[in-house]
Amino acid sequence: MPEHQTIEWKESWHDVYLEWICGYANAYGGILYIGKNDDGEVVGIANSKKLLEAIPNKITDTMGIVVDVNLLYKGELEYIEIIVDKYPSLISYHGKYFYRSGSTMRTITGKELDKAILKSQGRTWDGVPIPKLAVQDLKSEAIQIFNYDGIQRVEQFMFHRDAFREIILNAIVHKDYSGCNPIQISVYEDKMYIWNDGEMPANLSSAEKLFSKHSSKPYNPKLANVFFKSGMIEAWGRGFDKIKEACTKYEGSLPEYDINEDGIMVLCRACDKYLKILQRDVHPVHSEQDSEQDVMNSIVEFCIKPKSSQEIIEKFKIPNRSFFKRHFLDKLLASGKLKMTIPKKPSSKNQKYYS
Repeated sequence: MPEHQTIEWKESWHDVYLEWICGYANAYGGILYIGKNDDGEVVGIANSKKLLEAIPNKITDTMGIVVDVNLLYKGELEYIEIIVDKYPSLISYHGKYFYRSGSTMRTITGKELDKAILKSQGRTWDGVPIPKLAVQDLKSEAIQIFNYDGIQRVEQFMFHRDAFREIILNAIVHKDYSGCNPIQISVYEDKMYIWNDGEMPANLSSAEKLFSKHSSKPYNPKLANVFFKSGMIEAWGRGFDKIKEACTKYEGSLPEYDINEDGIMVLCRACDKYLKILQRDVHPVHSEQDSEQDVMNSIVEFCIKPKSSQEIIEKFKIPNRSFFKRHFLDKLLASGKLKMTIPKKPSSKNQKYYS
């Protein structure tokens, strides 16, 4: 059988291979052959009797697990087969945790170790009890939330209230709390950003997949269940449907999701009704003698060297970002008179424009 992620050949025994056995136990199990060369040919071992006694004892003494150690023959040559099963709990070797991944053996530490320990126990972060915390320490207002009661207000928000509420709930139940990074919300006059140090299931890697029919797998299932029982979450997997329905009622655009290894960034743009209210008292930036085209020409000249939105707004005394975007930026980008320094991330906070 050729070498692969669960098969390894070694010509002779060295105690460092105890790390490999630990890694197999923490991954998917595996087999270690002692007395085979890199081509898989049996070269034999001279001290088989000693190894048959020493290897099982070292494994049990250092890791507390039991493996099968078998003596095999090919002709007159002897070699050893060490069969390691996958263990349900995480195994350590001299205080370190090893994991077999592909063809390499690596040490698990820090945040990754915490997650691996919980996973090996079939638990998640929100299922771990907090020491010295009693029910009496909880706010009574939080407990009262579990009553199905409330008043609904009609108000013109930037983004539909129900949709934004679902986005926040998603951020809470999908957050990786072991990272100790808070959920971050940035509010601008015409948009809002919500960033969460969390992750979505591998099959939900884009906004298009999120808003299509999919299964619900919360990152913190017990925490999600608390919100479900409190009435905050209506039903599993319904969150994105509710966001879509709410955005349709407001005639607004769907939130934009940027899902990557650094977390989840959600951009919520203001609906047209809100933008009209925002513009109610906004006056044109150009005088009667100037035309909108004159201002755009001046912006193009100003951006010979890359400039940020804020620099352009301050230079030409433009009332706000929303006005700047609709009256000038969108038109200049569409015509090609301005270009972005980071075209792959149009909403980047480091974005600049040049002519």
